[in-house]
Amino acid sequence: MLSDEEEKTRANAAGALGNFVRNSSKLCESLITHQALVKLLEVVEQDAGPGTSPKQIALFSIGNLCVYNECKKEFEKLNIRQRINKIKGTSTDRQIIRYADRVINKLND
Repeated sequence: MLSDEEEKTRANAAGALGNFVRNSSKLCESLITHQALVKLLEVVEQDAGPGTSPKQIALFSIGNLCVYNECKKEFEKLNIRQRINKIKGTSTDRQIIRYADRVINKLND
């Protein structure tokens, strides 16, 4: 659903993935196995919709995932810091910049 043609569907799918780990790490392994972390990064980098909602929500969900060491390790393998800094450097959307900073802070925790 992260690649659905409807912007709202992509945003809702990104939010759902972040919600899976809000209170527990139980689903981290499944999310990693099923490439959810990769797909969320792709939404942030490549979503071509007219709005920024899917990108914003995907970034927020990535921040939720970064709380857990197994997700941090997987994101580090994906060069997340470089990718997030690139997004931050090319975006004019304040919310995207704020959520990008949140991700970096959670990676550093």
